Amino acid sequence: MKFCSSIFLFILFLITGCSDDKNKLYVIFDRVDGLKEGSSVMINGLDAGTVTSLALFKTKVIASLKLKSKLTIPEQSEVYIEETLSGYAVVSIKLSDNKANLRNGDTLNGLYKKTGLLDALLTDSVVKQKVEKTLDKIIEVADSLKKGLRDSAKIKKAQ
Repeated sequence: MKFCSSIFLFILFLITGCSDDKNKLYVIFDRVDGLKEGSSVMINGLDAGTVTSLALFKTKVIASLKLKSKLTIPEQSEVYIEETLSGYAVVSIKLSDNKANLRNGDTLNGLYKKTGLLDALLTDSVVKQKVEKTLDKIIEVADSLKKGLRDSAKIKKAQ
């Protein structure tokens, strides 16, 4: 087990080299579909940094993130990859309410979030309301059609 941790630390060293980056985080993902070096790191839809490298470690992928220098990320924040409408992947960070912050070089576990086009559109509350109204109308029409079919079946039986 100690040997595996040593290898992991060595790989992290190789990824980072001897750089003096002051605000770096490492995230371990199971998969990174669409993510590449230079991909954006976002917090609440705002640019927070970039993905500087991706490295395979056994069955996992380690993403190295360089964040803007003044940013602090609370411990227990969620990190995940999500696809944009254009098909590119970005790393999104959902900040926690924790008072303690991560330090430069800390490692987190991340998730891959597969979102479709409809999911991306539904984040807009106006679009979401319109879609919900349309779905309500479709359900209303479907119920009306069912009632009509039942009524016509009753009429045919009565004849």
